[in-house]
Amino acid sequence: MWRWLAVVLVLPLALRAAPAEPLLVEDFEGGVGAWQRVEGTPGTLVARATAETTAGAGALQVQWPALPQSWAHVQRAVRPGEWSGQGGVALRFRLRGDGSGERLNVMFGNYEARPALMFRASVLLDFTDEREITLPFDSFEPAGLTAALSNLVLLQFNVSQSARPVSLVIDEIAIVPGPQAPAVGDYHDYDLVPTGGWECPAPAGLRLDPLGGLLEPVTLPATIHGIANHRDLHNPLRFEATWPAAGSFGVLVGKTSGYGGSRLILKIDGREARRWDFPGTTETALTQYQGWYQVPVPAGSSSVQIDNDGQDWLAIERIRFGNLLGVGARIVRQGPALEVRFSQPEAAVGLQLNAALAGRELPLTAVAPGLLRAAFPTDVAGSGTWPVSVTAQRDGRTVLNQQLTVDLSGPRLRLQRIAWPTAEPVEAVVRYANRADVPLAGATLTGTWQGQPLTLTDRGEGLYGAKLGTLAAGVYDLPVQVAGGPARALRLVVYDPTATRPGSLVRLTPGGGFEDSAGRPAWPWGYATIGIFAPDAEFVERPAGPSNWTQADPAALRDWLALLRAYGVNVVRFGVNVDSRGVGGDQGGRANPAVLDRLAELLDILGTLNMRAIPVLWWGHYRNFSFQGIPAYDKLIGKQADWFTNAAALALQQQYVREVVSRFTGDPRVFAWEVMNETYRAGDDLPAAVRWTNAIVETIRAASPEHLITTSAAEATPGPEVAWMRGGTFDFFNWHAYPTYPDYGAWRRLVRPEQSREMGLYAAVMARLQRFGGRPSVLGEVGNDRLRELSYPEMRTLLTRDGLWLACCAGSPGGITWDAIADLREVDVISRLAAAVRWDQLPPDPAPLAVRLSDLEADLHDAVEYTAWSLRSGVPVDFLSSDEPKAADQSVLPTGFVTPNPAPKPLVAAAPGYEVAVRSAAGGRYVLAYLRNVAGALPQNVRLRTARAAWLRFAPPERGSLQVWDLDTRQPVQQATVDTPQNLSLGTTDHDFALLFQPAR
Repeated sequence: MWRWLAVVLVLPLALRAAPAEPLLVEDFEGGVGAWQRVEGTPGTLVARATAETTAGAGALQVQWPALPQSWAHVQRAVRPGEWSGQGGVALRFRLRGDGSGERLNVMFGNYEARPALMFRASVLLDFTDEREITLPFDSFEPAGLTAALSNLVLLQFNVSQSARPVSLVIDEIAIVPGPQAPAVGDYHDYDLVPTGGWECPAPAGLRLDPLGGLLEPVTLPATIHGIANHRDLHNPLRFEATWPAAGSFGVLVGKTSGYGGSRLILKIDGREARRWDFPGTTETALTQYQGWYQVPVPAGSSSVQIDNDGQDWLAIERIRFGNLLGVGARIVRQGPALEVRFSQPEAAVGLQLNAALAGRELPLTAVAPGLLRAAFPTDVAGSGTWPVSVTAQRDGRTVLNQQLTVDLSGPRLRLQRIAWPTAEPVEAVVRYANRADVPLAGATLTGTWQGQPLTLTDRGEGLYGAKLGTLAAGVYDLPVQVAGGPARALRLVVYDPTATRPGSLVRLTPGGGFEDSAGRPAWPWGYATIGIFAPDAEFVERPAGPSNWTQADPAALRDWLALLRAYGVNVVRFGVNVDSRGVGGDQGGRANPAVLDRLAELLDILGTLNMRAIPVLWWGHYRNFSFQGIPAYDKLIGKQADWFTNAAALALQQQYVREVVSRFTGDPRVFAWEVMNETYRAGDDLPAAVRWTNAIVETIRAASPEHLITTSAAEATPGPEVAWMRGGTFDFFNWHAYPTYPDYGAWRRLVRPEQSREMGLYAAVMARLQRFGGRPSVLGEVGNDRLRELSYPEMRTLLTRDGLWLACCAGSPGGITWDAIADLREVDVISRLAAAVRWDQLPPDPAPLAVRLSDLEADLHDAVEYTAWSLRSGVPVDFLSSDEPKAADQSVLPTGFVTPNPAPKPLVAAAPGYEVAVRSAAGGRYVLAYLRNVAGALPQNVRLRTARAAWLRFAPPERGSLQVWDLDTRQPVQQATVDTPQNLSLGTTDHDFALLFQPAR
């Protein structure tokens, strides 16, 4: 359960003076999803019960047949460059043998290196008990593993030329540190994790407190630029700190530039302590210099600096101040619990110390002088990795601000099958397992079906079943509980296999919405994905076997799509060409026939589920999505911009588009065709990329004149997106929202440093300013960034919820989430409430206040400030172009932000600590409102929540129906016909809410 602590501040997991602990690589507590085997090779890969291993909830079980003429393996990605800071000398793991007499080979490698790197050691399987295996790095062959660590990327277990089957259980893989130098003091190392983007400057005034380190969250550049290629971006980092005893200062270098190389310089008090040259002429990113680089620092106050006077950039992944701090926090793995330990117990005197799990208080108890402990709650909403904060104040001043993470486990309930045709009797089989997906047998599972109690039969191996009979087409909830615990509603879908097509093609409405040709609303509530995932809304992971939609098992694909439909998803957005191998639709001007056939099968499945598709013709660009290897393009694309500007390439691209689109001309299962996902500029030439887009749009229209066409652009600020819309000829645009986008260089450059970069605020600003493009614009992706340093269930939920609701309240006609990093359950309520009103056929209410923006870049910080005020106050604010007339009775505010005084009365008022976004029409006769609990934000730009007295006030303009929904329980808490002002108490809670009002029919 140890993880590198992963927000802006990262703290050590043990005291400096204590013996160094092994660095955990994998404990399988979260399952085996990180481990892969090459598709088509023999062997199985499963989680194994706790009884089979001595540690934790799960382990890796591998089973291979006899392979006298072949080999098989399982492997996962690793980052050994991090281990050099721990002085790693050996690999350790627990192994239950099978007595086969064969050999298990353990390998570190990098197939992409030239020549490829492979270091091997082996274990003779002549035992059947569980043993701890330690393989020193110097026992691997060929020699040189330790020196090559920074260039290795995978850890593999394999068997080769085996005469007998092999069955093993592996657990607790860790790196063993070498002998430690004598401790120089009882102080803690302190790490910072840089997360800033390409253009991130070096913040000034970085002073470290001797107790808490860098107290205020700040974004540090992850790229240090040299002075030749990017002189304007040169950004040396400087810190002021006081070491209580002799210590060290160092950085973990990631990739470096091959465009002339780079040079790392570490300075102490302005003098160069040491430099390292990282040459490179390959014009690619280099990995051979990854690892730790550090210098000693004397006791006392010092200024330390990271610089690069080489030609180009180098990436830093961690900055370490060795032996610096007087307090350290760690997660005790067994328990688990939080421990806070002071190097000098007297330093804790007079501190107001607080700990919290995702904003929820964790009471600390003193267990020894200078040692405090807090247990974690057992009722958190969902299993996963959660943020933990430790803060302290003394005399009103913050002196400690530390961030950690903890893994909290919980049981899993999952239907083995989701989708059933109407003619087949439904037999629900539920899998009950721990968080590692280890099956738990012998439990008592009960449920409720059509108002009657239901007992599920134990079928062994963690499976429990019940026969539900033949059902009509529809979505069904099956509430299931374990041994009297809380019930969880599992959803299944029954479909009519003869209903193969939605009614008709989708078209735009004059009001900027979507409808079919019969006039029925068709707003896209969607899910964007390349692969499929196990059919479970709470636990998201790829199923065993191929998961790309072009290769996935049809039954697994149907189950996954049925689960999406069960939560309100009606559109699926996916790539027809993702790379030259996995989903390679474009074979160099010719469409891959197998991909086209598979696309037809996918549309057949969607049709039976009454869903549509947005096929994206290219999911990215030539290099960043690995299209290399297609000979016809390889000879034409010398630089990235050639993809958009080379006439011969365009001719090939148009031929590919014609072959794809013409096969599905007029097919109503296609909602719209998308040109490219997140199109970049052609170099810095945005008009050239727009011209290329328009050429492809023309080709699509010629092949299928009635289909809608969309595209998206990889821009994190509204100005360029508006330029795309104004210059493009597509029908509608789709824009994307992720928590890293407000940390992009362009966004940081245009807004003020003190302004919040919380993702909900970002989404609200972007959605409000999309209207300047002059054509419909829909939220096209939202979710948590994959591979972010921290991801926990509530983060996934809140980012999805904020994106969908804030975009919708700002005018987005629908919303699309992204992959398993979004919470698809958040589509459920909004797709119902927003669809209850034909917003595109009603006159939208102008906001009582408006602000003129003459330049979306120069005025962006004002748009951010007014949007933040609007959310806090609940008073809508419109943004107008410089020559756009204001609405009647609308007050125009100056561009430079001023607090409106007096402020108009909000249509929906909420308790302090709640922000409100409102969409209203027809003079306030139709109202949709979103109320979100905000108690600050994590450094990952996702909001925190806290329990408070919640209420809302709403005065209906006439008699009508009022619905108030709790978005966390996904249940209505108020449904009534009202005609008088409403003052509703929602209790003491940290939940979010939605309101819908419609006049009485």
